[in-house]
Amino acid sequence: MILAILAHTPVWVFAVLALLIALGVRRLKVREVTTRQLLVLPIVMGLFSLFGLYQSFGPQPVAIATWLVVVAASLAVARSLPPQAGVQYSAASRRIRIPGSGWPLALMMTIFFLRYVAAVGLALHPALRAEPTFVVAIAAAYGLSSGCFAARALGTWRAAFGRRPNTTTTTSIA
Repeated sequence: MILAILAHTPVWVFAVLALLIALGVRRLKVREVTTRQLLVLPIVMGLFSLFGLYQSFGPQPVAIATWLVVVAASLAVARSLPPQAGVQYSAASRRIRIPGSGWPLALMMTIFFLRYVAAVGLALHPALRAEPTFVVAIAAAYGLSSGCFAARALGTWRAAFGRRPNTTTTTSIA
């Protein structure tokens, strides 16, 4: 059954998977980014998850509302989490130094495989589109992944600029 599903998967899906893995592996190492670069991946992955939700369920208000509520809740919870040490801002280079982490890769894989599993599930069982429990579960999972991405970016921003942004400081991310 799994081999049959994989055989019917378009080649471009595997290309997207390879791209996401490559992007995630790059985030395992310490890197320096601009403020714009810090925000690009969370925005792109948030849109990727929202588009996946829309492709799966269309403009169902319960799906979109669930996604929004879970993203907002993720951001609210993230503000209370203890910070992760190691974020540095350099005013001279105007760059943020971020320690390597496996979280971005894990979140990218979560969103990718969630989209894949939802698409396969709906292809095999189209009636799931109207099943409220399935819709809410998928929307919540998309929202949690997107919210975690946004929370990491905002936490890094807060850590980098929470103190005096005109000096190089070592601060924490939430």
